[in-house]
Amino acid sequence: MAVFSHPDDECGRAATLAKHARRGDDVLIVWTTHGEMSSKFSGVPLDEVEGMSEG
Repeated sequence: MAVFSHPDDECGRAATLAKHARRGDDVLIVWTTHGEMSSKFSGVPLDEVEGMSEG
């Protein structure tokens, strides 16, 4: 299990996570926010942000 604060924080660990997945390990990524404070979501209602990040 890898726990990150924001979506995209896992980018620096992607190779390690992929290595574990390739060798058959269970890989679970947990984000503790939807990234709703990101500038790319400026003006977007929270329910839309949640739908994008959960999809």
